[in-house]
Amino acid sequence: MQIELHLGHRDAEMDRIIFHANMSGVPFIFLTSKNTLCDARNAYAADWIYTARQTKVVVIEGQEIKVPRIKKTRKTEKTRDIISIDHHRLNIDPGASMGPDEYWKASSLGQLCKLLGHKPNEEDLTIAAADHCLAAAVQGECPGVYGPDVVYHRIHEIAAEFNLDSHAVEMRVQSFCRKMPRASVKIFDEQEVLDLRRYRFAFKKGKYSIDLLILQVALAMEGKAALVCFTHQDNTPEVIMLTGYVREKTVYAFWDWTKKQGLVNHFGVPLRGHGGAERSYVL
Repeated sequence: MQIELHLGHRDAEMDRIIFHANMSGVPFIFLTSKNTLCDARNAYAADWIYTARQTKVVVIEGQEIKVPRIKKTRKTEKTRDIISIDHHRLNIDPGASMGPDEYWKASSLGQLCKLLGHKPNEEDLTIAAADHCLAAAVQGECPGVYGPDVVYHRIHEIAAEFNLDSHAVEMRVQSFCRKMPRASVKIFDEQEVLDLRRYRFAFKKGKYSIDLLILQVALAMEGKAALVCFTHQDNTPEVIMLTGYVREKTVYAFWDWTKKQGLVNHFGVPLRGHGGAERSYVL
């Protein structure tokens, strides 16, 4: 049976997935929303892609929303064989229940390589660890992965995403490490968390601002966790997110705290070290 990959938001891990697909001659197509390539905001509400009846579809980090069509077509599509590869949705994706010690098995890249019968090399392992649990990987908690290699990879990924010189990005990360913002500290399940909510970061066109990405690298290097705020766009509720080097129990304690604060729409994966929630109103 022919395999076809349907790919969500493009990032460094997805580029490596494409590399492995090309190695095996597996065709792929990017998910779209209203005929525009999906980003991190809408990859899980993508347009339905109609395929040949005998094609095994592998959806990676996304979900297609089917719009009913004529009865004959719907009957054909019911027989479609679908495999989902992902690690973002708690209690849905198998990879979301695995921690840093199982990063390769958990990652979307690792799941695809298993499906294709590919063995990982050092670059594969580094990319998978950085994507699944950045801070834990930097802190040396991912077997077979060297922390400084993860930092190097992430810095170059940020530089490429924003069309910047990697050395300039590295200098900003190091500067942030030296001048870690002074902030009050909250305690969630015995872990100290820097309260950086007074800073306002952006999440536009499906990606975080470069300042937030640099902060995450600096936090990972320093082994610290922080609370940050950002908005998706104007006139939308503010999001409060726990990021950096975060323990699993810390995320659950944070969620309990946000519920008491009246926040809604909780998200995150505790074993991957992050969680968040939205305000129920627009500031």
